[in-house]
Formats: sequence, structure tokens, C-alpha cells
Amino acid sequence: MKKNSKLLTLLVFALVCAVVCPLVISAASWQVKDNPKSALANNAPTLDGVICDDEGWSVKSKFDNDTVGFFGAQNPLTGEADMYFAYTGEGLYFAVDYTDFGSAYTVRFYDSRASKICEKSYPDANAGEYRYEDGMFPSQTPDGEPISYYKVNERKISDTPEVGHGAIWNIFANDCEWAAGPGNTVCCTTDKSAKSVFGDYYWNGDTFSLAVDLCGKFLNAGFDGNEDHSQQYCFGVCEDGTVRIARTYNVASSLRKEITDDCQGKATIKEDGFVFEAFIPWAILVEDANNLAHKLGCDFTFTKEECISSGMTHRAAVTLRDMYIDEKTGLLDEYGRYITVCDYLPNGTPGYLSCGDSIACYGLKLEIK
Repeated sequence: MKKNSKLLTLLVFALVCAVVCPLVISAASWQVKDNPKSALANNAPTLDGVICDDEGWSVKSKFDNDTVGFFGAQNPLTGEADMYFAYTGEGLYFAVDYTDFGSAYTVRFYDSRASKICEKSYPDANAGEYRYEDGMFPSQTPDGEPISYYKVNERKISDTPEVGHGAIWNIFANDCEWAAGPGNTVCCTTDKSAKSVFGDYYWNGDTFSLAVDLCGKFLNAGFDGNEDHSQQYCFGVCEDGTVRIARTYNVASSLRKEITDDCQGKATIKEDGFVFEAFIPWAILVEDANNLAHKLGCDFTFTKEECISSGMTHRAAVTLRDMYIDEKTGLLDEYGRYITVCDYLPNGTPGYLSCGDSIACYGLKLEIK
């Protein structure tokens, strides 16, 4: 898998941010759209690291700039994923097809008075090839918005932005000497002999995590604060196609551990990302939810039968924690965190302005059919 030298570019990005801070809030998308509710069919897909249309997966949910909030370092998302779900009486199935473009650019949009409206970032594998000298820029965003150029990174092209259009402000790209920041790295987790644990995301590589509020009970019970979290399961993909799974977040320290042997999973490594399919038994999901309910002093319990009853809707969130490795120093660090938050929290807070990982922020709804 590719690993890029990012430490220097991260430092450069920090300096650029310091200079433009009064003008630029962040590279995060200014709005998040909920994915449609996912209807989960009672099917058991084959866990071979290949997602097939005839295996009974749900309609795909999107993990992209429209559906995630930017957290952590606030760097632009430089990849996208399709997510799928299914269930049986034995457990919940979860699959991700992740593509890492390795580059992105950020566009600023202006109103009729030439005041900034918002910023949006767009993953683009070709962003590292855009050059001011050659005039090699996209003429419109992927969603059709025209782009006119006011500034590209630190270079001023005109005195004022063209009204109603935008300007590339930062390009985040691999091998781009004047880029304001780095692209992503597909960094697989280490083999089973490694004992490194990385906090609530457990694995020392790019991880996708699934947090679940079973039946929506915790939110309905009023657990809507920034520090209210449900159980979370982190999936690490190894270079040999092994999928490692750990239970993390809001469980007793003794339970924050690898549960790979009690689950199932398989991955396929792509040139520009990976695909994984995984399975978590209801026995684990229900037990963890009941432990959490007891910990919080709740007067309700969970059963598998309730969780798989027709029409039951579970709330969930998926997090990508993108890591990078500097090849010269061996430094391993976080590039960014991206979470499928809701468009608005129950208290009216926009999802992209929320803390991101609390129960009230979850932006996925999984309906049992």
C-alpha cells in the first residue's frame, strides 16, 4: 500500500492556516445531508471481500463530502466510500467499498456582494496535477458549480472573486510541492503480533468504525449530550486481507478489546483503497447495549428479538479515521476524522458544527425489513 511523506506538508498547512485564519474557517463542508433510511433485508451475504449485488445487501449509503462532517484536524476528505448493511437472526452485516483519491481541492463560494458564503472540498485524484502556470484547473465542481479563480493557495489571480462563483483556495495532493496540505494514505493495519492500540479507534491504520444506538433507545431516553456515546466497533484492514475488529468506546475498560475471533470479516486490497465485509453477532451487540444501559442507570433492556423485529430502526454512525505515515521518520499520526453525522441534531445544531461522535449526531438509520 502507498505511504506518503506528510509531516512537512502538515506543518506547511498549519502555517498557511495561521495566515488565512481570519478568512477561512475550515475546509469542512458547510452542510451535511442525511443518507436515506437503509432497509436491511434478512440475508447472509458471503464474506469474501467482494460486494455483489445479488447477495442481499441494502441499497448503498454514501460516505462522501455531502454526508460526513469533518473533525479532528479538519483536513479535506480525499476519498469516498459506499456502505452496505444486512442482517440475519444471528447478527448484523456491514460492508465498505473505500476509494482513496489521495488528493482534494477546496472551493470558496461567494454571494452577490462578493462575500464568502461557504467552502466545500472535493476529492480529486488529479488535484496534484493542477498548476497555476499551466492554467490546469477544473472549470466546474463535480456537482456542476462553475469555478472562477481568485486565489489558488497563496497565489492571487485577481483582485476580487467573481460574484457567485468560487476559487480554489487549497489543494491537498500527493507529490504537489506547493500544496497547502497532504493527501490521504491508505495505510493497512499491522499483523496480529502488533500490540499497538490507538485510543478509541484501536488499530494503527486507516479504520472505519460503526457506532450503534440500538432501537434508538438511548437518544429517546434523553442521552443527547456531547459526552453521551454508544458502543463502537472498529474495523482494521490488514495487507493480507484480514479484517480485525475491536469493541471500543463507552464500555468497561476490560471490554475494550479485540473481538475478531467472535466475529467474521474479509477484505480485498485495491490499488486505491480497500473493500471489506464484516459480521458482528447480535449476542455481542445486545450484551454491549445492556451493559451500557446498566452503566447509565436506564430502566430498559435490549433483546435480539426486539432488535430484529419488523420495522425496528437502529441509529448508527460510521467514522473514517485516516492515518498517515512519514516514510523518513516512521511517524504515525492522524490526518483527519470524518463521521456520518445527521443534518441537524434534535436541539437544532447543524451536524457539521456538532461534536460529531455523540449519540445525538448519528446520521444513519437502519430499518429492519
